[in-house]
Amino acid sequence: MKRKKMLYLLILLIMVFTLFYILLKCSEHNDGKSEQWIGNYSFYEFAEPNQNMIYSISIYEDNGLYARIKINGFGTMDRLIAKVWSHGDEIKMSFYDYYIDENGGTTLLKRFDEGNFLLKFTRKDGVLITEWGGIQPLLIKNEVPGQYFTKDVEK
Repeated sequence: MKRKKMLYLLILLIMVFTLFYILLKCSEHNDGKSEQWIGNYSFYEFAEPNQNMIYSISIYEDNGLYARIKINGFGTMDRLIAKVWSHGDEIKMSFYDYYIDENGGTTLLKRFDEGNFLLKFTRKDGVLITEWGGIQPLLIKNEVPGQYFTKDVEK
């Protein structure tokens, strides 16, 4: 009887460790290529006569990949923190929280819930392709996936 209990305990421990390992691997924020995404990205739009939109994204490592997304423009001020999920040559950003910037600015209209898909970047032949989600461009012509954001050159 004691031997049977030990066997059950051993099987249970193996199952728990296996489940823990699987959950750990599935919940990782990156796949080892995350460092290539760290940096600042920007995109600017202008619409006649005087509307503009300025998007700034800063991707950083903090026990996983995160992004601070700052959007200013025509009737818009957003300050968002996103979790960044990296897989090879693409990343997906999902809403995590709002933040207050260094000047006291914060989001005017809180419309996102944790986990909402915001943006996706894909690298194809050296070009950064943006796929919009909860964050949308000002101009209708920019709504299709395409080359919008550029990675800022580090100084």
